[in-house]
Amino acid sequence: ITIEDVFNVSEADLEGPKDLKLRPLRQAAAKLKGMGEGFREGIKLVAQQEGFTDDPYSDYGRLSVGFGTKAKNKNKKVTQLEATNDLISHVERDVKPIIDDIQGQVDTAFNPNQIAALTALIYNVGATKFKKSKAYAALIAGDVETFLDEAFSSTKGFVKAGGKVLDGLVKRRAKEKALFETRTVTRKSTELFPKRRVAQAGE
Repeated sequence: ITIEDVFNVSEADLEGPKDLKLRPLRQAAAKLKGMGEGFREGIKLVAQQEGFTDDPYSDYGRLSVGFGTKAKNKNKKVTQLEATNDLISHVERDVKPIIDDIQGQVDTAFNPNQIAALTALIYNVGATKFKKSKAYAALIAGDVETFLDEAFSSTKGFVKAGGKVLDGLVKRRAKEKALFETRTVTRKSTELFPKRRVAQAGE
């Protein structure tokens, strides 16, 4: 079972006859469908960026496995379904609360593209590191220009690992930045964060 299988489970499949052998697939698909479009697209982007590895591997000071989540056992391989579950759980537990909190603090709603870009960024950078960053502070302050520079710039952004700028990270940040700046087709405003309309006297 692959991550594509999880994304392709339909509502009818979830509501149809229960095959015990497919319970893990159904559980993963149900959790994924409950997260919202932006987070689903972010998870898809993470999977594309990270790729899948069934064996634990050295990942700049830690052991990772699957789609880049922390390995629980250095000798244990994982299936792609297990890795998909770990990825979804990691985003749900460590990434989604940060994005939800930012939206609450700046009193705005990110569009699905922005949520997807932030999901991929925070997943790769790490929740703790991101919350301590200038990029996070700028986003909370509503300073989008500074956030874009601090997060995605090829010189100042999150493009280093092991003290060195990595071409792979530069490309990831460029893709995330382009996605973050892409408006949804239904949005009429050209602003990234449309201002809330303030009611006038007499209204």
